[in-house]
Amino acid sequence: MNIFKRFGIRCYQAVTYVLCAFLNFREPIVISGENKLKEIPYLLIKNNKKKVLVVTDEGIYKLGLINPLITALEEAKFPYEIYHSVVANPTIDNCNEGY
Repeated sequence: MNIFKRFGIRCYQAVTYVLCAFLNFREPIVISGENKLKEIPYLLIKNNKKKVLVVTDEGIYKLGLINPLITALEEAKFPYEIYHSVVANPTIDNCNEGY
């Protein structure tokens, strides 16, 4: 690789790294453990969320792997929508369909 191109790329990476310190990134909340899915609706309510979109692919949906989450949302009477038509490497049309 050209030395000037490499230098330019490294400068870009360094500037991006420094600027990331000034962005307002939030630390994700990790929920793990047995029966922790039941906490998700209450966490959403606590953060003033009105509705949730559950995004998955057709295989996960048909296997019923999202059923525990859906059950927890229904028990808490939290409104939700399911979009299960995600494909690998989604296109703009796939994203718009989900929207």
